[in-house]
Amino acid sequence: MKLLKKLIEIKSYSGEEKKIQEYILGWFEKVGLKSFWQGENVVVKVSGEDSSKALIFNAHVDTVNAGDLVLWKTNPFKAVVKQGKIYGSGASDEKAGVASLMLLGEELVKQKPAVDVWLTFVVKEEVDGSGTKSFLDWFVSEGYINEYIDISGVLVEPTGLKEIELGHKGNVFVKITTKGKSGHGSKPVSKSDHAVWKMVSVMKKLEGLAVEWQEDFKDPVLGEPSMAIPTFIKSGSEKSPNKIGGLCKITVDIRTTPKCHHQVIEKIKQELKGLAEVELMAEPGYWEVTDKKEKIVGVATKIVPRAKLTVADWSNDMCFFTLLNIPAVVVGPGEKECAHQANEYCYLSKIPQAVKIYGNLIQKWGRMK
Repeated sequence: MKLLKKLIEIKSYSGEEKKIQEYILGWFEKVGLKSFWQGENVVVKVSGEDSSKALIFNAHVDTVNAGDLVLWKTNPFKAVVKQGKIYGSGASDEKAGVASLMLLGEELVKQKPAVDVWLTFVVKEEVDGSGTKSFLDWFVSEGYINEYIDISGVLVEPTGLKEIELGHKGNVFVKITTKGKSGHGSKPVSKSDHAVWKMVSVMKKLEGLAVEWQEDFKDPVLGEPSMAIPTFIKSGSEKSPNKIGGLCKITVDIRTTPKCHHQVIEKIKQELKGLAEVELMAEPGYWEVTDKKEKIVGVATKIVPRAKLTVADWSNDMCFFTLLNIPAVVVGPGEKECAHQANEYCYLSKIPQAVKIYGNLIQKWGRMK
């Protein structure tokens, strides 16, 4: 509990992870494991009995913004324990997973694993996955990927230890801007010249597009694409209520399937041509699915027999593994239902459960031919 409490109380928004990474680095030094910086990531390698195989565990240390503090019943950066739950920013997504991997590392000091184990604590998952991509690029460039005859990945995103996720939709984040006439609030402009009213028309068009996509681009495994309209909106300033803003900006979160992933931006630009400016906010996150026949899936289902095999509506860093032909699964102690929400929590009892699951996974996967 003390470890997770400390992790929660270190604010680690995406792009602001250095302090928590330094804490993780120091913690491993105290328990007797060598860790090192790989870019902005912290990495631990534990050599196993069989160094021809490797399991790579992945936890991201960054969190989304805690949001409006009025919606929180407690201070998001002062961890509070109530009725077996610990509350705080990133408790489930995914500092519960971070703590589990740190405690797993402590266990691996006492008992040598069956295979090489890599514990990776990465940055910027909530933005663009560049932390995981950086580690895997390094893993390839240093030649490690060729040293092993068998490699699999385990991501500790929140599944409540009730699900084993085999895939996720892609993601595309878009910024859309409408332009209108600015001016004094005492002289209202017409709807046709008002940036916000123009944006209303834009959002209606996007809503219609989203409905079309649900039918046209449904995937038999990943389901329907989705579009959150908007996730952010701004025009004018609260400090100047007597001024009409000349610009209106929104962001849109699109979750894609294989059929539409590479068409999203062009289709939106065509739909909004002449009405708004459309801008890609970051490199799109790729969709991915791990085959149920992969060894890591079979072992995971035996260790967590009641867990359901699922796919995620949201995206994570699994795609970077499978793009390198490294099969991966997602199973973590956090609760996905409260991720990215005020009053986020996780069950303390699931931390030791996760450590045990990961330890068993290493031993059974490592010894399976």
